[in-house]
Amino acid sequence: AASPTPATAAVAASPASAATILPAWDFAAGEPLGWYPTHDLALFALDGEGLHSRSTGGDPYMVGPNIEVAASAAWYVDVRMRLSKGSDAQLFWVTADDGKYDEAKSQHFPVQGDGAWHAYRVRVHDNPAWKGVITQLRLDPLGAADAEIAIARIEVLGAQPGALVVRTFGPAGAVAAAGQPFTVRAQARNAGDAEVGEGTL
Repeated sequence: AASPTPATAAVAASPASAATILPAWDFAAGEPLGWYPTHDLALFALDGEGLHSRSTGGDPYMVGPNIEVAASAAWYVDVRMRLSKGSDAQLFWVTADDGKYDEAKSQHFPVQGDGAWHAYRVRVHDNPAWKGVITQLRLDPLGAADAEIAIARIEVLGAQPGALVVRTFGPAGAVAAAGQPFTVRAQARNAGDAEVGEGTL
C-alpha cells in the first residue's frame, strides 16, 4: 500500500509557565502610568479600552516612565494597539550608558491601520543595540498625521518557555498489518526560546 501523507499537528511537549513579565503598563486601568504624548500627539484620553490619542503631525511618538531593566533578561516588547491608518511603527529605547534617542537604538515593526485591535510582539533580544540596562522606552505608533490611536497595554517580556510544536506526524512507510510494529516519523520545532526537555506526544 502507498504511504499515507503525514498529518500536521501542534503538540506541546510539556506544560510550561508563561514568559516572565517585566515592566508592564495596562492603560485600561484609566491612568497613563507615566507615559506622555511627546510629539505630534493629542493629549491622552483614557477609558476602559485603554489610552486614546490622535496624531497631529507626521512624526507622532510617546515616551514612557523611567525604568531599570537588564536587556539580557528582556526578549520582547508587546504592544496591543488599534490604528485607523499606518503600516509601520517604531520602538526606541535609551540605556544607562547612552541616554540619547537615535535610529541605532530602535526597531521597526509592521502594523495594521484597519481600525481593529492587534497584538504586536517586537523581538528586541536579537538587536545588537539592546544591551546594558534599558532605562526608558519610546513608541512611535505610526508615521502619519490624522490617525486615531488606541493602546490597551505595553509589556516587556522575558524569554518564552520552550514549546515543542510537531509539524508532521505519521507512519514512515506503508501501514503495517494489525498487531505488527511500524515506524513513526515526526518533524518538530521549538516554538519558544528556552530549551525543551523531555515530553510526551
